Amino acid sequence: MNTRARVLEALSKVHDPELDEPITSLGFVTSCEVSPDGEVEIVLRLPTPQCAPNFAYLMAADARNAVRRLP
Repeated sequence: MNTRARVLEALSKVHDPELDEPITSLGFVTSCEVSPDGEVEIVLRLPTPQCAPNFAYLMAADARNAVRRLP
């Protein structure tokens, strides 16, 4: 499995705190890029402009932690 696929698999375990669905299934991951040296850049889209900031920060932190745990 390549790095991008492993990153997306890790992100599939991150859930929206209100909907309890994976952020990947909800379409919140709009971009996932892996550079040749292994740096990962993920772009998340908030579900609505009214999304509570604490939920946005929670999802971003959970996504960051999920990716950082990858070997």
